[in-house]
Amino acid sequence: MKNLVLFLFASLTLSASAQTDLFISFTNAAGNFIADAKVVKIFPNKLIYLTASGGGTIRLDALPPSLQKKFGFNPTNAATADTKDEVEEQTKDQAIYDNQLLASQQFQVEVLRNRVFQTCRIVWGRVVQKLPGGLLVDSGEEPVPEALKSEPEFEAHGNMTTTHKTEGDEAKEPGAQCKGLVFLADYPDYGPAVVGDYVQILVYRMGDYIYRPAFGGQKTVRKFTADLDKAIAALL
Repeated sequence: MKNLVLFLFASLTLSASAQTDLFISFTNAAGNFIADAKVVKIFPNKLIYLTASGGGTIRLDALPPSLQKKFGFNPTNAATADTKDEVEEQTKDQAIYDNQLLASQQFQVEVLRNRVFQTCRIVWGRVVQKLPGGLLVDSGEEPVPEALKSEPEFEAHGNMTTTHKTEGDEAKEPGAQCKGLVFLADYPDYGPAVVGDYVQILVYRMGDYIYRPAFGGQKTVRKFTADLDKAIAALL
């Protein structure tokens, strides 16, 4: 029994050694003769080989019948392996596409974010009318307080002006103080806000807003939002 075990162990060792040191010669699909290629790994449908100048893969069904038999080529098993390879390749291609799409979307959002930042202003003024979804604020009535200007989120958006100007000559740099009547949407404390309250907040432009004053008619003012994500989404 002991001798039988030793025999089997020796046979397996020789077999593994022969597999490791297996060299073949063949003509590839391009018509080039490959001599003394070392077989690295065998799959049901192909094998990987190395040569002195490089290496590659070759399908088992492209090898001579003698080599196909040597490697136990089976068309059914090869077809199953081909299907598996195709699925893996499609999955890899999809992952690459998804990553490229995500990168493109992130770049687009960053571009839009920068565009939105160029429109950021400080609304600092008195609420003159509470309207559905926002506040009508007379901004620029008072200069921006020094304490507000020192807050990090305001410092991040450039120099801020406190000079009194009309809407027409309002400073255009990011972080400038709004001048004149503006509609403020998405104000965090909209619920308890009442006419006469003073608000101070960093906002982003979102087009215009048409409202009806108490004395009748209608008027158009600039619309700003306190929600950065909404300002970006409006540009998508």
